Amino acid sequence: MNIECNFEPTCSEYTKQCIAKYGAVKGWKLGLARIKRCNQPDLIEKIYDEVP
Repeated sequence: MNIECNFEPTCSEYTKQCIAKYGAVKGWKLGLARIKRCNQPDLIEKIYDEVP
């Protein structure tokens, strides 16, 4: 059984937290980099990736 999202928090929540912490430009860049790392569709367990 696959999971719906590879990461915890989800990419949208991660991006939201990054923008709140670092501002729009850096937060958006961090969020986009996170989305680019989402490339394991057969993952069974979530990857916990906190905002830096």
